[in-house]
Amino acid sequence: MKTKIILILIMISCACKSTNNVMQVSDQQIALQVVSLDESDNEVSFKARVVVTSKDLVAKLSSAIAQKMTYQSDSIFYITYGKQKIFPALIQPVANGVANTFEYLIDFDCRLPEKGLVMVYSDQYLTKKTYQLILN
Repeated sequence: MKTKIILILIMISCACKSTNNVMQVSDQQIALQVVSLDESDNEVSFKARVVVTSKDLVAKLSSAIAQKMTYQSDSIFYITYGKQKIFPALIQPVANGVANTFEYLIDFDCRLPEKGLVMVYSDQYLTKKTYQLILN
């Protein structure tokens, strides 16, 4: 119940802070939320949230894993276009103060195609699964 309330509050806060749509993919363990932010000629930015929704995973979430999710997140996100992988120039963790939630600002230093993009989150510390979210 508590997890559902937290997810609802997160979705509401995303909706209030941005006019862009929140895109989400989830399973029984994790919810991945992505919002497209600024886009210029040479740069595209996203805000991503990883929410741990499983009580079993929350119980296993140690400070060491939380630290890795925060400070060793340099290769957990990328975009695929066809068979090409596009890695971000910057992944900046955001200290949001919400328990069991990890937030990131993701910046790509290139112009991305309009169609056929998939945001990939490769979870290396919690579930060891790969989550894919179609961006357009």
